[in-house]
This record gives sequence, C-alpha cells and structure tokens, in this order.
Amino acid sequence: DAPLLGEALVRLALRRGDLASARAAWVEMAEEDETAPATQIAAARIALAEQRLSDAVALLTPLSETKPHYETERLLALAYHRLADLAAARRHAERALRLAPPPKSAALRLSASIDVDSHEWRRAIRAYEELLQSGQSLAPAERADFALALYRAERVDEGRQILDELARSEERRVGKECRSRWAPYH
Repeated sequence: DAPLLGEALVRLALRRGDLASARAAWVEMAEEDETAPATQIAAARIALAEQRLSDAVALLTPLSETKPHYETERLLALAYHRLADLAAARRHAERALRLAPPPKSAALRLSASIDVDSHEWRRAIRAYEELLQSGQSLAPAERADFALALYRAERVDEGRQILDELARSEERRVGKECRSRWAPYH
C-alpha cells in the first residue's frame, strides 16, 4: 500500500534527522492522495519535527475523532505534552495505551513522562513498574523521573536506591570513557 510505505519512509527519514527527505516523501504521498490518513499522519510527524505543534494537532484531531488509531493518539499525546496541555496529553495517552499493540513500551514511556510532568506520581510509578516488569530498561532520565515519583509518593528508600544505582552507573561510564581516552598514552 503506497500511503503506508510513504509514511514509513517519512518516519525513517525523520529518525535519521533528514527533514528534506521526509518532506520529499510526503510530497509524493500528497500528490497521490492528500486526504489519506497515512498522508495526514506523515504531515503531522513532519510538523512535530519542525516544532509546529499546533499544526500537528490540527492534522491529527480529525483522524482521532473519526477513527481513533494507536499512532494518531500517541502523536496527539506527544504534541499536547510538548504544548504543556497535560490534560489533553493524558487523555490521548490513555487512548493510545488502550489501542497499543503489544509491547506497549512506547505508549507507557510517554504516559509516564506526562504523569511526572502532571505530578501524578502513583500513575507514573505504575507505568515505570509495568515497563520494568515487561523486561524493558529505563533510560537514565526515565530512572531519575522514576526516583522522583517514588520520593514524591513517599517511597523514599526505593527512590534513593534508584538514584544510587544511577550515580554508580554514571561513575562507571565516566571511568570507562577516561580509561579509553588515556589508554593509548600508557
């Protein structure tokens, strides 16, 4: 299906940071069928990459209202989160979680981030715990947010343990970096 292939090309180009190629793929899609949902989603991805957040919302909202889909809801949650409209971000993140195919890790990560910014500590903790239970690892910033949520939910010892582990892993990373830099000179 050409629109889906075009949307995948836009996604790949944006991952590489190649906005020009993403736009070129979108133009081909728009010439074929400007109203196709995949074309609208591709345009919204480009708008998000360009920080035209209101444009992304305007492109995605009609799709969300007529035929909700995981990726539409996830992108809307992301756009609203960046716009600091946390209530709308939460609403679309919840819809994305309901519609997400397994594994739900991307939707859970976004949901946890929105929950931390909304000071919904217990919700954030649930999302991070679900990620960990599914075998996912947390990036350092996510681990710091998880520790913050634990602290705020009065689970201080657990939060401290995560921060201690984060500090040790950072010390190991810096140590490795220094050793690799100085190894040629010894």
